[in-house]
Amino acid sequence: MIRILDHESRKPLGELAVEVTSEVVAPCFKAPCPVQSQQRWQGTTDERGVLAFPVSLEPPGAIVYVHAVGSSFAADVHGDGAVDENGLPIVQLQRAAEAKRP
Repeated sequence: MIRILDHESRKPLGELAVEVTSEVVAPCFKAPCPVQSQQRWQGTTDERGVLAFPVSLEPPGAIVYVHAVGSSFAADVHGDGAVDENGLPIVQLQRAAEAKRP
């Protein structure tokens, strides 16, 4: 589970439709390396901005992203390591062009 916040206001984004994408990249010598496997899942945050998604989306070595359905807001699900008062990882959605992607 993660808590999703607005990048500018830092307020929870409740009842937000989101899509989670999990990519496992094949090892290679020269980037960009090809995607070995990819999974997508859609869900909705609760009123506190908390999103529960299947554990299967985080296999070892996976890069996991979340974006708001129908918008350009996205982020790396693992964020910067910040957690809320309940220990849930915090993700701050920002415009996809600004989001950190390898």
